[in-house]
Amino acid sequence: MGKVKNNLVTQGFSGKYGEDITFRQIGGKTFFARRGVSSAPPSTRQLEMRDKFSQASMYASQVLLNPQVNQYYQLMAKLQGFRSAYLAACTDFLTPPEIGGLNTTAYHGKAGDQVTITSLTPYKITEIEVQILAFDGTLLESGKAVVREPKWRYLAKVDNTQVQGSRLIVTARDRQGRTSTLERVL
Repeated sequence: MGKVKNNLVTQGFSGKYGEDITFRQIGGKTFFARRGVSSAPPSTRQLEMRDKFSQASMYASQVLLNPQVNQYYQLMAKLQGFRSAYLAACTDFLTPPEIGGLNTTAYHGKAGDQVTITSLTPYKITEIEVQILAFDGTLLESGKAVVREPKWRYLAKVDNTQVQGSRLIVTARDRQGRTSTLERVL
């Protein structure tokens, strides 16, 4: 793909020129490329991806009608370097929630100790549930973490007399209801 620089004739072009060249506007700049032609029918995987992108586009168009959600995606676009809230919403739809990190250095088995969780993608996760299981597998406690972007914090509610061998299970949820789970043995 070529980029048009300082050409008053083709600057701002968009669309097909003849049968061989296509012009595109990307971020206010003009690009050109040879027209892609494929004689092979699309594969099953290509059709699935087209459907997924179509769903992402419909999702973005619908949710951005809500002013609060639109403002949220504007912020997400700014923080993640997207050109628009629409692209941020599409990306949000297409990516699953992922837990980026789990810090248990401040957890020593006492009520009030803190577990810190980070999301791989800022503002992607909408809810995190934490479970602490004893070394024998019995549930000691569970609850929701509190967000203080870019991190989530969970404060232990009960004492854990045997921290070593205990398990911490963290489940993250996004706007589409998808979940991601991370488990760590302490």
